[in-house]
This record gives sequence, C-alpha cells and structure tokens, in this order.
Amino acid sequence: MSLSYWKNSFQNDMVAGVIVAILIIPQAIAYAILAGVPPVVGLYSATVPVLIYLIFGTSPHLSVGPVAIVSLLIFSGVSSIAVPGTAEYFSIVITVTLLVGLLQMFFAFIHLGTMIEWVPFSVIKGFTSACAILIAISQLENLIGFSLGHTTSIIHTVFVLFTNLHNIHMATFFIGLISILLILTLNSISRKLPTPLFVVIICTTSVSFFQLDHLGVPIIGQLPQGFPMFTLPMFNGVVMTTILSTAVIIAFIGYIESIAVAKVIAEKENYNVGVNKELTSLGLANVVGSFFSSMPVAGGISRSAVNYDSGAKTKVASLITTICIFLTLLFFTPLFYYLPKPTLAAIIIVAIIKLINIKGLWSTCKSNKKDGVLLVVTLLVTLLYGPEWGILTGCIIGIILQLVHTRLIYIR
Repeated sequence: MSLSYWKNSFQNDMVAGVIVAILIIPQAIAYAILAGVPPVVGLYSATVPVLIYLIFGTSPHLSVGPVAIVSLLIFSGVSSIAVPGTAEYFSIVITVTLLVGLLQMFFAFIHLGTMIEWVPFSVIKGFTSACAILIAISQLENLIGFSLGHTTSIIHTVFVLFTNLHNIHMATFFIGLISILLILTLNSISRKLPTPLFVVIICTTSVSFFQLDHLGVPIIGQLPQGFPMFTLPMFNGVVMTTILSTAVIIAFIGYIESIAVAKVIAEKENYNVGVNKELTSLGLANVVGSFFSSMPVAGGISRSAVNYDSGAKTKVASLITTICIFLTLLFFTPLFYYLPKPTLAAIIIVAIIKLINIKGLWSTCKSNKKDGVLLVVTLLVTLLYGPEWGILTGCIIGIILQLVHTRLIYIR
C-alpha cells in the first residue's frame, strides 16, 4: 500500500473496522440463535467467509456476514426436517451454506446477476417487510420466556401467545423490555454510538451481578474459544434435494440484499460494482465458509451503512473487523457467558423493524396498482405460508403481469 494510504485512509479504515466489529459481534450471536444454530456459529460466519469475500469482492464498503432474513430462511427451511440445536440440524445448515455458494457461482456463470435485478422492487419490498414481521414475532419467545412452537405461521404463533399469556416469565420479559428501551434511548442520542455493545455490557453485567440466571433468565452460556474448526457438509443426496429450494431462495435473497446496498454506496462514491463478480464472490465465500462451520452469509444493509458512515475507505476496514472477531474468538468468549437471550432478541427486533416502512408500502400501493398488487400478495403469502412460498408467488405473479402488460402493448 502507498504512503498516501497510510497517511490519509488507514485511520478511517481502522475506526470503521472497530465500530463494525462492535456492531457485528452481538448481531452475529443473535442471528445464529435466530437460525437455530449454536451462538458461536454466528461469529464463525463473520470470519473465514469475510476473508474470502475481501479477496474477490468488488465493493470496498460491503460488510458481509450473517443477516436476519437469511437466518429466518434457514430456520424456516431446515427446522421442518431436523430439530434446531441438534448436531443433525447444524450439519444440514452448513450443507445449505455449501449449496447456496454453489448456486450463486452457477448463477454468475450463466450471467444471472443482471437478470435477478429485473425482479420487481415491489416484490422485494413486500417480502422483506413480511420477513421483518416474522423475525420480530419469532423473537417473542426469547422476550417472554416460553416456547411458541417451531413454525413460521404468524396465525399459529399469535394464537399460542394469546392462549398462554399466563406463562410469561416476568424476569425475562423485564430484561427484554429494558434492553429495547435502552437501545431506543441510546439511538435517539446518537446513531454513531455502538449501542448494541453498550446494551450487551449493561445487561450482561446486571444478570451476572444479580444472578438473574438463577431466577430463570435464559443466558448464552459457554461459547467455545478458538478459530472455527474444519467441518464437512452432509453429502447426502436425499437431504440435499430436500433443502435445494431453501438454498435457491437464500442464494437469491442474499444476493439481492448484498447488491442493493453495494450499488447505493457505489453510486455515492462514484465507482462500479460488478453484479456477476459479486455473485461469484458471495458464492466462494459461502462455499469455503461451509467447511468452517459457517451458515450462509450476505452483505448486511445496516452494517454496510455503518461501515460507510464511519469513514471506511477500502477493504482494510472489513479486514480489521474480521481480525477483531478472531481476537474475540481467541480471548473474549467467556465474557459473553451471562449475556441474556432477551437482550439479543431486543437487538434483532429493533434492527429488523426498520425494514417495515409503512409510508413506503402505502405510497407504492397508491402510485401503481400493479406494484400494489404484487406487494400485498407477496406480503400476505409470506406471512401466512412462509418466506419460500411468499417470494415464489410474488415472482410468478410479477412475471405473469409483465407478460400480460407486454402482450397488451403488442396488440395495440
């Protein structure tokens, strides 16, 4: 690197890298729990795959790692064939990671990167809004202290919640509520504060000091120390066929989320990102990551925005973030022993709720009837039948409406 980089940009990259690390550590743990895998897998997913992306990726600002919507899709797809938290479930998840990577590389090979961008934005908007609602609801059990059942059906979850309100564990609920209020308060003071870290420190210290885990508040417990170990995905034809549809949707949605935020930042900074190169880079990151205990990764919208806003200039910022996570795995995992699960649920809920833009949804429905239909149908099907059916239905109806529109123009 040139002398001018060390003079002008290194300090910015260093600051941005540390800030994003502070943000991603609690997020990664939370998203692993959302996906149904051990908490440490979230940290593993923010190490090796990120290094691979840094070598091949075209965006200097994209922050790759676990993301909420992909975590929900993993849980939705894999929990139907294995019990979350078991060794079999984990093996299937890293197999999904391998398939996602292979599919993304295949999509890049056939130059599907540009074609994926043709998917109507109203479908993506309806899908992400519905997923945000599903994710928020899925975290309710960590806030209230009892299980609502393993399902992505919003009707079933709400029914179980309201018929079991008497089972709410008040200590757990109190910790979750305090965490949400703390996050909202700190965010209102300054968006640049490392809010998740502050809240994690406050709540973890409180649980440890007052021994709230003895009162039944669920905690993370012991996280393994050290680098991610080499693991082999499950090379089972029947299993791989069963999870193929889940892998296709994750490959598709992960890329859409990544390229969307990468292009927004690239436009601001006046550089280009290669759509098919991004697909290849994400694919390689997932393929290699699957052999190091990683769940599928993608570019995170909030983390990438924080990386950019914190002054990141080059990929060195993401390298510093990764080094911080490696150091955490080596030396600091015991500090998370008393981290309460309701605090992680609060972090997820506050972060994901931003994806639900009621004004934006309403203006889309008002401004264009076709887009409004696509948005509402995608949103409702996702909420009622799950993410896989939601995105599939939205894309099919979008193609049909486009063909009808094209046919009408041709006839005229």
